[in-house]
Amino acid sequence: ESLPVDTSSMVAERRISSTFKDVPGGQVLGPTYDYTHRLLDFSLAAAGERFPRHVVLSGASYVFASLLIVFSLVRTPLPAYVLLLLIGFAMIVNSAQANAMLQHFVPDELRGRIMAAYSFIVVGLSQVAGSFVAGAVARAAGVEWAIGGGGALMLAYALWAFQGARRKVIAAGVLTSTT
Repeated sequence: ESLPVDTSSMVAERRISSTFKDVPGGQVLGPTYDYTHRLLDFSLAAAGERFPRHVVLSGASYVFASLLIVFSLVRTPLPAYVLLLLIGFAMIVNSAQANAMLQHFVPDELRGRIMAAYSFIVVGLSQVAGSFVAGAVARAAGVEWAIGGGGALMLAYALWAFQGARRKVIAAGVLTSTT
């Protein structure tokens, strides 16, 4: 027979060591603020007021999808490399902004569940279903059609989603049609 443990007084301590050598004494995980000022430029946080979240998200979505379409038309390496760099940047901005907005707007008590569903769809399902569909299209019509078609679908969805959201905000009286 075992007794329940009072977890309110428990302290988590984790030992961190590299794969090639053991750190003597280990390390304790926890927040530290002594080097934060060297890693972060807090002026970047102020940029959020100059660039509203919805503008960054919609812009990154449009740019990401449009660059994929352009990339599908390129046949030489150097422009393709430049486009891939820009596509990667747009994808990271899009993903980071969507993730940040989702966490910001969701109530604390639902955040874990929502992020689990978001991760399942964005990371899990899109990798399986998206890769399958893209592979099938690439096999049937060619890789350029799979990439360009995917970009066209993303652009069409972004236009539909963001314009629909804009119409709802205008109808609610938050924005005017000229802003």
